[in-house]
Amino acid sequence: MIASSAKADLHTRSVARRSGAQIIRPDCLVHVVTQPQNAFAATETELLTLDRLRWLAMRACLRGQEDVEKACFVLAATEDESFERFGMVFFSTLRSHARHGLTFHRPGATGLGPDEVWVLRLLRNAGDPHMLSRMVAWHVEPHAQRWFRFLANGLARLA
Repeated sequence: MIASSAKADLHTRSVARRSGAQIIRPDCLVHVVTQPQNAFAATETELLTLDRLRWLAMRACLRGQEDVEKACFVLAATEDESFERFGMVFFSTLRSHARHGLTFHRPGATGLGPDEVWVLRLLRNAGDPHMLSRMVAWHVEPHAQRWFRFLANGLARLA
């Protein structure tokens, strides 16, 4: 049995001071890194690719729903691969099988949204199948993850 003082220690909260404000969090979260999430630094090439992806995301919104499996089979069978074809199916699949709504800025915008950072990291890590699987599992429904990994690999290869 745990003594009452030890029980109290388990439930204590640590207090951190940051620019005058108090942040109270449980002791079990003290190890969490408190750096901001906007620490992602995109290269110039990635920003150009992102601008192309923003255009494709807008165009994909204008298209109707398509069968992901059939579209991926068609993409795999064609010899002339294009960034635009993969991008249209990528965003169409993302729109219909995402676990939550995704937001992309208009083409030419200077800021990066969290979903855009996710796509850039997805393309950056497409060579690592384990990392790609984890990143896709976070945003895409289970029945479409296999096809989405195929699309992300193709998009990264052609970017």
